[in-house]
Amino acid sequence: DSIPTDETPIAPPAGDGRRFDVFLSHNSVDKPIVERIAEKLKRARLEPWLDAWSLVPGTDWQRGLADGLAASRSCAVFVGPADLGAWANQEVAVALDRAAKDSEFRVFLVLLPGLPERFDAANLLPFLRMRTWVDYRRGLDDERAFRNLLRAVKGLPLGPEVPLEPSVD
Repeated sequence: DSIPTDETPIAPPAGDGRRFDVFLSHNSVDKPIVERIAEKLKRARLEPWLDAWSLVPGTDWQRGLADGLAASRSCAVFVGPADLGAWANQEVAVALDRAAKDSEFRVFLVLLPGLPERFDAANLLPFLRMRTWVDYRRGLDDERAFRNLLRAVKGLPLGPEVPLEPSVD
C-alpha cells in the first residue's frame, strides 16, 4: 500500500477499505494498454484503481466504479483512437463533479498511442477539454511520459521538457 505524506490528501476508503492514488478511466478497447501502464504505476509504488483488478465478479459493478472513484485521490482519463466510450464518459462525469466539489481531487487526460499528432480536444466533453494531459502518443516506452504521469498522479508540476543542467558559478 502507498503511504500518504503530509501533503497527500487521503481519499475515503472503497467499499473494501482500500484507498487508491489514481482511478484509471478508459475505453474497454484500450484495456491492454491501460493495464500495462497500471503495472508500471504499481512498480513505482502507486496504487491504481483498474476495473479488471478491482471489481468483484457477481457484484454490482456500477457501485464498484463509484466506490473506486470515491476512494481515489485522482482520475486519469485515457483517450485512445476509439475515444472514451459510453462508460468512461459516465465515469468522467462523476469525476468532474467530484473535482468541482473537492479542489484536492485531480482529473487529467492521458493521450494514448494511435491518436493523431494534432490532437483536437474539441471532441471531448466540454469540462474535460480544459484539463491538461500526459502524452503517450510516442509509445508506451516513453520515459518522459511515464515521469509526467507519476507527477500528475502525485499532484506535482510536470517540470521542464529537457532536464536543466546544474549551474556552475
